[in-house]
Amino acid sequence: MKALICERIAREGRERLSEAGLDIDIQTGLSHSTLLEIISDYEIVIVGEETVLDASAIAAAKNLRIIAKAGTGFANIDIAACRARNIRVLHTPGINANAVAELVLGLIIDLVRGITFADRSMRKGDWNFARQLGFELAGKTVSVIGFDAVGEAIAEKCSALRINVLAHTKKDVGKNLFEKIELVSFEKALSEAEIVVLAIPDSEQNYHAISEAEFAIMKNGVILVNASCQGVLDERALVEALKSGKVRAASLDVFEDGKISQEHPLLNFDNVILTPQLASLTQEAQRKIAIEIADKIIRTIAGSENSAYE
Repeated sequence: MKALICERIAREGRERLSEAGLDIDIQTGLSHSTLLEIISDYEIVIVGEETVLDASAIAAAKNLRIIAKAGTGFANIDIAACRARNIRVLHTPGINANAVAELVLGLIIDLVRGITFADRSMRKGDWNFARQLGFELAGKTVSVIGFDAVGEAIAEKCSALRINVLAHTKKDVGKNLFEKIELVSFEKALSEAEIVVLAIPDSEQNYHAISEAEFAIMKNGVILVNASCQGVLDERALVEALKSGKVRAASLDVFEDGKISQEHPLLNFDNVILTPQLASLTQEAQRKIAIEIADKIIRTIAGSENSAYE
């Protein structure tokens, strides 16, 4: 079987696929038009976050049997078109949990102490950044909205710093997974925390799960970290919450439209940290993701792995 790798995956994953007898073709940075021209040559296509497999790509992929995403969520894959063609879709949810949690914890500390903001001020010659006092995390409350593997990892790390942790999930995970983490309603999670972390998985039901009404419930001066999938956070509502002071500071590693334009109003706030989907970009996470997606492809070929949408 021929496999097209459209984005960089770690060597360990490529080696596993080659050892399994797959004919691998690595072509990164393809334009959409070029992808449409060549995709019919392959039974397997492996993508990350950048390559878009929309209805036109699925239609052009006459021989496609498996789409494998080295990552989480399907914002760049037309799942309905895949279902219609009975194309198996694979991804790697939860494999990056520790990497995401460490980034989130770093962003929380940065936001509450104003580290990036102070750096920006000093580079402009302003040494009076002490006008905005930070606060200590011990004894404060963090709410983690979304409690899959990523949410659990975030909550556990926060709890280790003596932060009170509330968590909300739609899943049935029992009363409390950890002794110091309380599972609560959506409204309580939003209303009782100094810091709100979004780790909501990708689904149509979660589009704009955080918008005007949700910001209204939050404490004044709340700190927000968005590590959810694309589309969960209403960025227009966030802009208004920043203007009013409802949100004291925010960090986004994921954006509503995938990328952020240079005209986006969030760029005008010096109390906002923007990162280009860094959550999974550690050497360890990339190795684990590559191995996991390769193994899932091999199991799918053998008939022992279900599609993610089944």
